[in-house]
Amino acid sequence: MLSTNNRGAGVYDAYQKTGAAVEKFEDCLIDINAWVEFAIKEGHKNIILSGHSLGAEKVVYYMNHGKYADKISSIVLLGPADSHGSHRLLDGKINPRSLEVETLLKESDSLIQQNKGDQFLPRNAYGSHEGIMPKSAESFVNFLGPNSKVLEGLPFRTEKLEAYSIISVPILAVIGDQDEYTAIPIENALDLMRRANKNTQTFQLKDCDHDFQGKEEKLGEIILRFIKK
Repeated sequence: MLSTNNRGAGVYDAYQKTGAAVEKFEDCLIDINAWVEFAIKEGHKNIILSGHSLGAEKVVYYMNHGKYADKISSIVLLGPADSHGSHRLLDGKINPRSLEVETLLKESDSLIQQNKGDQFLPRNAYGSHEGIMPKSAESFVNFLGPNSKVLEGLPFRTEKLEAYSIISVPILAVIGDQDEYTAIPIENALDLMRRANKNTQTFQLKDCDHDFQGKEEKLGEIILRFIKK
């Protein structure tokens, strides 16, 4: 197994100007291309691409735009999320932060027009597990704006998974039942995935959080069965 990072890993690296605080979603292609190319050069034929949370959205995006998407034999989506939609909806209801998001988008657009796109918004602008994730104005618009490429991942809120529907390899999706980021109810999101793509297998683990804490062994068993098939 090859465990890799992309430029969205960590929060902020000033030297390289990378990290979740400043990343552009579509730039994930650069890093995933590099890692898949490495695996191919090492002689690997059966390449399974896996991602967790935002990483699951990046995997779906890669399968539609990646240089080596045709070399991927199957994909594993862990804690599949709708990063764009979950800032507007929570379990199918309006997210209390939705109005604040729209206000911050206008502020970010203004900063970008002033050539200040690298300026950071308030620390809680984007949100994470602890409600804190620094974001530059440019990155905020890139992720949550109306033309965001994140919408080509798993936009459950729209109830249309167009990019996901055309993936032709076997797909495994595993999610918990607590603190997920599907925007709509979790069961509805899983049903949408199954209906959108007949290659989909889904599992929901009970009493399980977004990071599968305490359920690692069960998760491993599910993935292993999928791989063996």
